[in-house]
Parts: sequence; C-alpha cells; structure tokens
Amino acid sequence: MTAPVVDVSILICTRNRQHELSQTLAALQRVAPPAGRTAELLLADNGSTDGTAEVARAFRWQHGTVRVVSVPQAGKGHAYNGGLAVAAGSVILLTDDDVRPAPEWISSVCAPIWQGRAEMVAGGVSFPPHLHRPWMTPSLRSFLSSTELLDAANPEWVVGANLAFSRRVLERVPAFDPALGPGGLGFEDEVLFAWQVREAGFRIVGSLEYPVQHWFSPDRLRRSALGRYLRAHGRSKAYVEYHWEHRVVRRPRLAFARALLRWLGFHARHPLAWSRREGISEREADALRAMGYFAQFAVERRRPRQYARRGLVRQDAT
Repeated sequence: MTAPVVDVSILICTRNRQHELSQTLAALQRVAPPAGRTAELLLADNGSTDGTAEVARAFRWQHGTVRVVSVPQAGKGHAYNGGLAVAAGSVILLTDDDVRPAPEWISSVCAPIWQGRAEMVAGGVSFPPHLHRPWMTPSLRSFLSSTELLDAANPEWVVGANLAFSRRVLERVPAFDPALGPGGLGFEDEVLFAWQVREAGFRIVGSLEYPVQHWFSPDRLRRSALGRYLRAHGRSKAYVEYHWEHRVVRRPRLAFARALLRWLGFHARHPLAWSRREGISEREADALRAMGYFAQFAVERRRPRQYARRGLVRQDAT
C-alpha cells in the first residue's frame, strides 16, 4: 500500500450504475472535509459495461483529488480490496453509489477516529420519504440498510453505505472476503470485516447524527426482489457462521424443509399475499431467510473452513 498522504480516502465501489453514480457524485459536491483536513475520492469501477466508468473519469471534485481504479474481477469484495490497495488516507470512508450524504458527513463519521476514540465508526443510513411504506417494520427497514436499530455505543453490525475505519486496522485485517457481498453470496461483507476488526482488539463506535440517505431503486421493494434478497441474507449468514464462527448444524436439509413448510403454511393462511406487488411480513421474511441459511449451510459444510475460528485472514490468502 502507498504511504498515507491525505486525511481521508472516500471509497465508492460501482458497477453498471451510471445514473445512480451521477446523482451521488453531484451530492458529494456539497460535502467538504473539515477545515485543515485533506481528502481524496476513489471510484472503484468493478467491470462496468455501461457508461459508469466514463462518468467516474469525467468527475471533478471541488474538495479533493479523484482517482478511478479499474477492478475487472467481478464482486464488490474485489472492488473494495482494489481500492484499499491504492488508498492514501489515514482514514478510509466507505459509501455506496446510490446515497446522498449530508454536508457534515465526513467530519461526523471520521471525528472519533481522528480524536483517538475509536478505530472504526459505523455511520447512520436512512431512506428518503418516497421509499417509506406502511408495511415496513423497523426490522424490515434494517434489512434494507436502515440503521435505526443500531446501538451507537456498541454497534453489533455495520452498513457499508456509511463506514469509516483507521488505516491501522488493515495491518491486522487486510481485506474484505470476496465470497460475500454483491457478486458473491450477496451480503455480510462489511459485517464480517467489522467483526474481524473487533476481534483484533480495535474499538468500534457509532455516529448516527448525520446519516446518509440511501436512494435505492423502488424495484427492491417488489415481493420477488425481497424474496431474493432475504434468501441471499440467509446464505451469507450461513457462510459467516460456518467458516468464521465454526458453527455446526447437523441436519441442515431437515431444517430447510421445516422452514419451507413454515413459508408455505404462511401463504396457505394468507393467500392474498401472493398477489401483492410490494411488501412482505416479518414472519414470511424470517422463513425466507431461514430457507436461504439452511440451504447454503448444507453446501458450505462440505467445504474446508476458510478461516481459523474467528480468524482475521482467509486461510487461502495466507
């Protein structure tokens, strides 16, 4: 890695999100580092085939330098690691290509690290009003990346749309696991990274005062999309619990069958749920996550574990 020469490197991974990235970059023009601090913007293009790379290369940020990193190997974990390899900041600040940060964003999330109070900071994430729905419970909003249930004093999970960490943590936890996240199993990439950071003895706090707004596509609220995302959450959790926590589930196929029966039973009792274009209940969501979890656990348990129990580095990377 290069020696740190700036105070914060903002890293955005993107793939085929030309319109969304354009809107996020426009919002970043209203965000400046605090007085006396320097910043750079790293745009990791993960093999885009639309105009995303051209949008990234054309952008000029009035508050710092911009570098575009080409990471052709598909998967957000690979994009993260490609960006980290060239980041020059003493703090790395992650966000997504479909967010709108507040003007105070950089200072609010990075301050605990600069002040020596933490090595990682979980920032807040909210939704714009047009994406709220009556059926959304706090738990379901959390599944869609809201941090309203996050304990700022002791964050048990983090969201990559707003996450900062000291460069020092990379000395112990050098990489994101590319088996997780978009392009892999779907989720849990930042969560596993944060758990490894805590396992390494670093401090994690929350800073939720100035959340970024997550402007995801309304298509994600369709029942078909929610079903895919929930099963992917379950699959990702199975990977982490098998490989990193070394959990044992002795009869995952039977557990999958029971979860499937719960899901079918729910629809037998609520037949109109099949016809809804949007939304899902918590009971159905729990069954879908369990189906994904146990189906994936049955796959993973036939594989060698990728980590020593609660390890900081994948064993095939050592």
